[in-house]
Formats: sequence, C-alpha cells, structure tokens
Amino acid sequence: MSNIRPFAKRDTLSKASIQPLLLCPVCNIEMCLFGTESESDKRDLYTFECVACGGLEVRGVQVKGVASIIIPIN
Repeated sequence: MSNIRPFAKRDTLSKASIQPLLLCPVCNIEMCLFGTESESDKRDLYTFECVACGGLEVRGVQVKGVASIIIPIN
C-alpha cells in the first residue's frame, strides 16, 4: 500500500464557455439529437428536435473515415 500515490491536482476544466450544439430557430433553446442516418458514403444526416416546440432541423455532416471492419448484428 505504500506505493499508492494520489494523482497530482491540476486544473482540468476549460476556461472557455460551453456552446450549445444547435439552437432552435423558433424558440432559441438548445435542440436535442433525435437521430442519424447515412445519406451517402461521404455524408451523414443528423436530425435535431426542439423539446419545446417539436421543430426538426436536419444537418448534413461529412464523414471523415470509413470503418474497415463491419460487424453484423444478430
């Protein structure tokens, strides 16, 4: 037990404020990720939903890499 030492204290919190992922254009509150789907080999679609008004926003996102191993789900 004498070789156990606590971690050194350091400031792990960022000084920058956390920005919301996406704001609802109607309510101006943060939207929640509702779902993702593949549009093509190079793009995915992210759908966000506003919890207040139920509005949907879809954003296309470029995929950086392709998985080299595909594991089937049984």
